[in-house]
This record gives sequence, C-alpha cells and structure tokens, in this order.
Amino acid sequence: MHRIEPRRSALVAANLLIQVLGEMPVLECSQSGCDRALA
Repeated sequence: MHRIEPRRSALVAANLLIQVLGEMPVLECSQSGCDRALA
C-alpha cells in the first residue's frame, strides 16, 4: 500500500476545484469581487 504524497493530493484537489469553479458563471466577475465572494 503506497502512501499518497500530501502535496500531490492537494494539487489534484486544487485542479478539481479550479475545474468546477471554471464552469461557474460567478468567475465572470472581477478578480477582487470573486476573492471576496469565495472568502
């Protein structure tokens, strides 16, 4: 049983999150507005 590297799993999770968020129209807003909405 090989252990998964935390950095790799975090990278995969980040990529999934970016993919999902990329399909949401909320990202049409300005960058600062999106940052506040996601915070």
